[in-house]
Amino acid sequence: ISILVDDEDLLERIEQEGLDRWVTVSSQEDPAESTGLVLAATMGKVPRGALHLPPGEPWEVVPYRDVAWAENNKALLGRLQALAPHLDAEDHAAPILQALQAQESEDERQDLEGIAKTCLEEANETIEQELEALTVSGKDVLQVLKGGTSHQVEAVVHEAAKDARKRFEQATELNGAPFTDDFPLQLDHRELQLLKRQVERDQALTRFRAAVAVARTVQARREGVSEMVAQAIELDRWQAAARAARDLGMSLPTIGQELEVDGALHLALSGQGDPVSYPVPNGVTLLTGANSGGKTTLLETLGQIAYLAHLGLPVPASQATVPLLDGLAYYARPRQLGAGAFEGFLGTIEDVLLQDDHVLVLADELEAMTELEAAAAIIAEVVTRLKARGCPTVLVTHLAPFILEHVEARVDGIEAKGLDEDNELLVDRTPKVGRVARSTPELILQRLRNTSTGEREALYQAMLARLGDGN
Repeated sequence: ISILVDDEDLLERIEQEGLDRWVTVSSQEDPAESTGLVLAATMGKVPRGALHLPPGEPWEVVPYRDVAWAENNKALLGRLQALAPHLDAEDHAAPILQALQAQESEDERQDLEGIAKTCLEEANETIEQELEALTVSGKDVLQVLKGGTSHQVEAVVHEAAKDARKRFEQATELNGAPFTDDFPLQLDHRELQLLKRQVERDQALTRFRAAVAVARTVQARREGVSEMVAQAIELDRWQAAARAARDLGMSLPTIGQELEVDGALHLALSGQGDPVSYPVPNGVTLLTGANSGGKTTLLETLGQIAYLAHLGLPVPASQATVPLLDGLAYYARPRQLGAGAFEGFLGTIEDVLLQDDHVLVLADELEAMTELEAAAAIIAEVVTRLKARGCPTVLVTHLAPFILEHVEARVDGIEAKGLDEDNELLVDRTPKVGRVARSTPELILQRLRNTSTGEREALYQAMLARLGDGN
């Protein structure tokens, strides 16, 4: 197909939208020289050999970009159609698929030559059978001897040819048949080529109209398809959240005045571990306790619950109450020690300390950044300011007794009870409210001693002795 456009504005719009790369579009091409179908989008005279196409929007004149979009997204449209009953949107995918299916049905090609040969074979076979049974009159014999033909034979051939043409027209829905008139009937190749060209033009026009129908549907439905995609993504998001909630034992939180969790478990533990129940008041809590007792994990769990709750998602707890927060400030244990880490911490926490936002503050062993006495005094000032603001704050620290010399704060503890038969710490992961828990380094040393031999065992035994625990 080639398209002739006599409207310069329309041609310019077609070129600007890049539609001319899908088909030959011209304002000067002579349609008589084209071997295919020429469509003339014109309000004036239709050039010789072309078919009239009413001018319209660029996509109506060149519909193939929208058709390509529909074909390339056919699988997606099929999935959207299947999802349509579950979406709060009209099904815009089905009409596009129906238009594509209608277009594909128009692409079926007929084998004119094969149909013609079948009709000829049947006709010639019929003629032979009837001629064998024919009784020729003497008059017909004399006529043949004089160089003429038999009227009886002519009648048989004529009737068989007539039936062959009728069958051909019924099979192809074409007027005319590519047959000769003499026995045996043969293909008229010139007529066959003319019929093929007519069929090709008709089919090309039919396919073009089907393409326009697809493009018209795409133009009307594409925005709706985008809405369906957005809803499908939203549905997938909530389905993923529901599956995660089911698999990880998560639940939807409630909004309250203070942060409180029951049966909370860090997401990385994938449902395996000791759930923790813990209330976090509006104010500052110093969290103390055993090394490897789960203080950092609890801190991260509280952050996960607060963050997910503000996203409107389930949280990793059997129950959780979360206050409305203006933000979440999490300070991990410093990886590097020294002035650089200390200055970096002060630079990040100053915004929290100088603003009035209601922020959840979670900090892990800030004392590692500087000397212990200085760290205790600095953390005390942080506690004082956050306490005055009523920000829910949990600070993991081993300096609680020293900090309490400067400021009052609630102190909770995670306690270690000893070692089990596998030399693993026996820890109650749920903090005891109002109790300072020791870091119990002697338990770590005991585990290392119990799992070592020779000089290594002696080394850890010596360290235990220094602590006054030689057991």
